[in-house]
Formats: sequence, structure tokens, C-alpha cells
Amino acid sequence: MTRSDASNTPAIHERRAALCRGLARLAGCAALVLGVAAVVYTVLPKPSPGPAVKEEGGAPVATPQETVFESDSAREQEMLENAARFFFEAGTWHELAAICREPERVGPLIREWHQSRPVIPLRWRQLAWSQPIEEEGRRLFYARSEFEGHEPVNIIIEQSGGVYRVDWESHVRHSEMDWQDFIKSRPVEPRLFRVLGSLLPGGTDPATPDRLQIRHPDLSDSLIEAELIPGDPVHQRVRSQLEMGAWKNVPLTLRLCYDEKNRNNESGAVRITGVEGKGWLILSRK
Repeated sequence: MTRSDASNTPAIHERRAALCRGLARLAGCAALVLGVAAVVYTVLPKPSPGPAVKEEGGAPVATPQETVFESDSAREQEMLENAARFFFEAGTWHELAAICREPERVGPLIREWHQSRPVIPLRWRQLAWSQPIEEEGRRLFYARSEFEGHEPVNIIIEQSGGVYRVDWESHVRHSEMDWQDFIKSRPVEPRLFRVLGSLLPGGTDPATPDRLQIRHPDLSDSLIEAELIPGDPVHQRVRSQLEMGAWKNVPLTLRLCYDEKNRNNESGAVRITGVEGKGWLILSRK
């Protein structure tokens, strides 16, 4: 070995050690990259396979995949849409009665209602959305239907015994008497009305009770009022619904009449003798 070779031996060993350390670092980096790649692969969604194919006459032909509902909610959405579509495409009162809630009770109301009003079918587009309504012991939905050449309409649908039925009464805001006739004739026998109610606070004086301002949904200028008597169970139900509806323009189904003693008083208030159901929805006992 020459002198120069001997003097270079430590340098050679150092270069070899550095090379080994570099290879180790590269190996560590490679392991890290593979680990990250494995994690990414498990997190990202896998590509779904295409439709199955079969050979016909030597050429591959795609076979149609069977339609399968992913969950009960998808099937339920279809049933809701079918009920809404049948309801709005109905051309006779018989067809409306066949798809309405509580047909034994409501069917005669539909027949009477349409004696003076035509049944006008709408050109269906789609059920835009639906959402469940919380009501113990019942399966109710609030749904929005869209049409061709007509503004969207919101309805209530109930599922009972596997059948989906539309609430016709709340849809047409059915009442037992014309609103203007009620104000003009001032009957003392209670009549059922679907109205909008707003609380009018009586102030701090206990002798001045709160009042309910009542109006027809389509007539903003025909207003009447009724006292809300503290402790009255019927009036307490009115208060509960007003509170749930933020106190103003709350849908209510009320039985109203005039007092015999102030029937001829132009500013006489009406009496609330009953509250039916919740909002414009009557919930008959099952």
C-alpha cells in the first residue's frame, strides 16, 4: 500500500458511512410515502364498477341494472310523491275524496265544496321536498309540490295503515261559513273557521285581558277580536299554539260565534268556543 493510499483510507470509510446513512434515510422516506399512500387509499371512495356487460352476437352490451331503493326513506319519498301527484291531477271530487285524509268525514265536505267550485287539475312537475311533522301517534309530513305554469303549493300528507293521504281541509282552508257572511250576520251558534291569529297584549292591568286579533287568510282588512280569558282551558290552548307560532299570524282552527247581548254592537268581539287540532290540521281521535 502506498503512502497516498494509506492517507486516503479514513476518507473512503467516511464516504461509505455517509452513503449508508443516506440510503437509510431514503428507505425511511420510502416507507413513509407508502404508509401515506395506504391511508389515502383507504379514506378515498373507491371507484364504482360500471354496469355489467354480456356478450350478444360477439359485441359487448350493457345490461340495465335493477332499480333498488337504498332505504325505506327513498320508498317513502316515492309514496309521498305519488299521493301528492294523484291529488293535484284529480279531475273530479270523487278522485279528491279517494286520496284525502279521513275520507268518511271529509268526503261529504269535498262534495259540498265543489258543488259551486270546479275541480281544476294541475300539470305536475315534482315533489320538491318533504319533512316529517312531530305529532305523537301519527306519521305526518309537510310537502312542497311544484307544477308547470303554477306556483308551488305546500300540503300536509298523513301515512296511516300503509296508505298516504293528503289533508284537503288545510289545503283549501275549509270553513263552515263564508267569512264576510259571518261578520255580517253575526251568528250566535259556533261555526268552524280556519284563520290567522295574532296576540294583542292587554298590558299590566289585570282587568284588561289579552285579546286575539283574527283575520281570514285571504282578507287582511276584515279583522275581528276575541278576549283571551285567563284560566279558560280553551283559551289556554289558543295561547299554546300562538306561542309555538311566535304570536303573530298563527294558523288556527277555531269555533267562533257572537254573544247574544252584543250581537248588534258594531265593535262587539266574538267568542272562542273551541279549538280543533293544531294549526289548520284537525286531528280526529283514532
